Amino acid sequence: MSDLPAVPDRARSGRPTGAGYPVTMRVMAPHDPALLPRLAEIVSDARGVVTGMDLVDVTTTGATVDLTLLALDEDHVNEVAA
Repeated sequence: MSDLPAVPDRARSGRPTGAGYPVTMRVMAPHDPALLPRLAEIVSDARGVVTGMDLVDVTTTGATVDLTLLALDEDHVNEVAA
């Protein structure tokens, strides 16, 4: 068991884990080369699971992304979206 990686503190938060349901959010954001990793980090920090990211539109001023994730319930979706 000592070969297993340490569990980050953020993974020990009070939100339970378990089966979820898929949710797709349309995100419109200003141009940022790190947009996709930032979106993944936001979802992960809220203990969601990213299952897909689709670039819908990219312009010189910004991007539209369909972000699909697994959430536990409606409150969890609201937490991720906040």
